[in-house]
Amino acid sequence: MGQVKALLSPIIKSFFPPSRLSKSVFIFGCLSFVLSSLLYAATYPQWWAGRNVLTNAPVVDDYSALNAGQLKWMAKMAKAEMDELLPGGAGPEVTALVAAFK
Repeated sequence: MGQVKALLSPIIKSFFPPSRLSKSVFIFGCLSFVLSSLLYAATYPQWWAGRNVLTNAPVVDDYSALNAGQLKWMAKMAKAEMDELLPGGAGPEVTALVAAFK
């Protein structure tokens, strides 16, 4: 390992002087983060598809991250999933909260 490092060190320094090396590492790190984010951004929990949380409806751009109706729908579907999978269901607090939605 030491011999390889000794052989490659002058080559690396010629392509990336110390002032450029840190910039290059930073740029490489940023690009790696962005690319990995794009590759893994489309993974959703399985129950989202099973409970119709995801739709193919056209997206309305109303300048909000999510509106109250979407939030209530997501909460109802999460409660239904917890009721199905957890012993005792979602619990009385979550059930009362979701029941209070209008």
